[in-house]
Amino acid sequence: MGGAQGIDYTALQSVIALQGIENTRETFEKVRFIEQGALAQMAEQAALEKLKTP
Repeated sequence: MGGAQGIDYTALQSVIALQGIENTRETFEKVRFIEQGALAQMAEQAALEKLKTP
């Protein structure tokens, strides 16, 4: 995926707690959804860049 890595979920859990977010399960699922889209977009972009390289 062009060197892209996913979210560190241990760190995410800490950030959610530090922010005082009450509905942690819903927030976690939303972040995972956003992450999946971002990783897919980065993979697509990397594939396009690879096609451009001779």
